Amino acid sequence: AGIGNIYADEILHRAKLRHDRLPTRLDAVARRRLLESIHHVLNDAVEKGGSTLDDTQYVGVDGDEGWFQTQHRVYDRAGEKCITCRRARIVRRIVAGRSTCFCPRCQH
Repeated sequence: AGIGNIYADEILHRAKLRHDRLPTRLDAVARRRLLESIHHVLNDAVEKGGSTLDDTQYVGVDGDEGWFQTQHRVYDRAGEKCITCRRARIVRRIVAGRSTCFCPRCQH
């Protein structure tokens, strides 16, 4: 089981990292930002019950829908203005058959 596209996109955006950056090329500051971002995004997602998307297939163990999807900054927002910088539009790319969304201005 992996972390999934939703959380990977959101973690990388918060860490200001692009999906195509090699982990071996990250300096200590970028690695620290990534680690902090992982903790923040996953804790926030758990507190909000996860992400229930339009297909409503995901519900928590209590049967309730999650609401972390209201916090998505890049996932499933292709073509929309970035919430963070309010300038660039979110880009969607296909990587290994899966989509990834990112802000070309915020993420390096």
